[in-house]
Amino acid sequence: MTAVVIYLVVGLMALLCAGAAVVMARMAIPLWKNNMQFQRRGVIVKGKVEHKESKRRYVFDRTGGRHVTEYFVSYRYDYNGQTYKDMLPVTEGSYKAWSEGSSVDVTVLPNNPSRSRLTGDFYPSGFFIGLVVGAVTLGVAAIALIVIAIVYTH
Repeated sequence: MTAVVIYLVVGLMALLCAGAAVVMARMAIPLWKNNMQFQRRGVIVKGKVEHKESKRRYVFDRTGGRHVTEYFVSYRYDYNGQTYKDMLPVTEGSYKAWSEGSSVDVTVLPNNPSRSRLTGDFYPSGFFIGLVVGAVTLGVAAIALIVIAIVYTH
């Protein structure tokens, strides 16, 4: 195999990896911004768990697939004399710790009080998956670029 073919193949791999990294970053950045809004501007109010629900679904992975359980909590809270309701995914630990009727802390955005999240229960899957996949992809792209440099210079 000639150096030119190797250069083209590795170059294409690097471009694909870089493109995937950009897509992952575009997914992760809005989640990060949303998290920062709650941390900087959020106000904590008391709320109540109204309903708990778990759902099992099948997820395909490299071993063929597996069943996973997702946990959700429906809750209500008052802010500035108005009652709001929301349902969010939660961690298994929070799902087990809270019962229907439990008092919970809810972080609310004052400029948009219908946007809330349960304080202390950050459901990070999309955020961290985006960051991890993006980082791994960038790492693969960097390795590919190193290979390009070595092949090109020898």
